[in-house]
Amino acid sequence: MILVLFNGVSDLSKLVENGYSIPRNVQYFDPFVGARWCWPDAYDNSLEHLALRLTNVGQWRPYGKLSAEDFDTISDDDLSKRCGGDADAALRLYPIIKDEIKTLKLEKIFSLAMDVLPILSEMGGRGMAVDSDELSKRAFGDGNEEGLETKLKKEKKDLEAILEIENLASRAQLASSLFERHKATPLRATATGGYSTDRVSL
Repeated sequence: MILVLFNGVSDLSKLVENGYSIPRNVQYFDPFVGARWCWPDAYDNSLEHLALRLTNVGQWRPYGKLSAEDFDTISDDDLSKRCGGDADAALRLYPIIKDEIKTLKLEKIFSLAMDVLPILSEMGGRGMAVDSDELSKRAFGDGNEEGLETKLKKEKKDLEAILEIENLASRAQLASSLFERHKATPLRATATGGYSTDRVSL
């Protein structure tokens, strides 16, 4: 059985928080997570935006975004239409985003994300304990072994040396090195006409 949930971690965390168990014998599909994998640079991956852009569903949310207090002022009929519309929109997005994931060959990574979804929900609903000493050791080292922070700083310096730039965080320096000095093929231009170094372009 496939359970389609939009931003499922949020909903499932609330169930856990209120004493309910998360179903383990189902396969989860979250169109919100899928959309973020498929269109990582999209401005808006909300349910309403995705459904109106990708499906033929009409506007079903006359009230816009609601706070918890707003739900008490809406009639039962309007509230049922809104909640039913949310469920319908998520189900309409399911085959579209599933096909896009397949087209982009993201099935394995998306499957892993869905396997982790109930674990993240449990953490969100119950909280988690962190061994601060072990975390500090892994991040900063303990004298015998380098921590992650030191390793990342070294990697950054190595990359800057290879690319012959002073600051890896500078998009202008990175673009100049990749596309002018090293003759990489630019895929997209920025709004100002420079070379793009966003996630889609690299």
